[in-house]
Amino acid sequence: SSGINAEWPLRPGLYMPPNVLAKAGAIKVGDLVIGSIDYSRYHGDLTWKKLINPTKWSVFVERVAFGSESLCSEECEVELSTDNPLIVGPNSKVAAIYDKLQAQDIPGVTIKTVNCQDVATFPELKFTVNDVTVSIPPRDYITEATVGGIKFCYLSITCYEREQEERWILGSMAHHSLYIVYHMSQRYVGFAQATRTM
Repeated sequence: SSGINAEWPLRPGLYMPPNVLAKAGAIKVGDLVIGSIDYSRYHGDLTWKKLINPTKWSVFVERVAFGSESLCSEECEVELSTDNPLIVGPNSKVAAIYDKLQAQDIPGVTIKTVNCQDVATFPELKFTVNDVTVSIPPRDYITEATVGGIKFCYLSITCYEREQEERWILGSMAHHSLYIVYHMSQRYVGFAQATRTM
């Protein structure tokens, strides 16, 4: 642990229940707690990382893996973003994920589809932070939809338009699996595995 005081002096927490935050027709919902930590929403300890960029919620993690396959093994930059729904990664690393999942193109868009019957066998996307691994299971990087009576599953993992980007962006889909604390004053981010309550 980095010595961060999780009980920082702020006003009492503002809790917004899932039904307030849910958008009409949203597939998944979540909570927003401001000014405190909801200990019932995660298990284990929070592990803290100092921000590496003063203008973004970016940190270095030690490892990114897809199942047992390593996608990055030192100083892996991860940006946390709630204004982007997707998980975005370096082109070559995302291509390896597509390969492993036998993902197929959807004409006219950059996201890919996968066979819905195989989703239960897909590996977790894992991030190692201070020797603690937090993971995103398939249910949180695959979205199921029915269009015209046909069920299909698409990946919420995509790549950059520019080849040279090497950072990962964990959009709002990733926040379903991870409990993230944004410590504004000390410029740290806390990570833990979320407790599934919904």
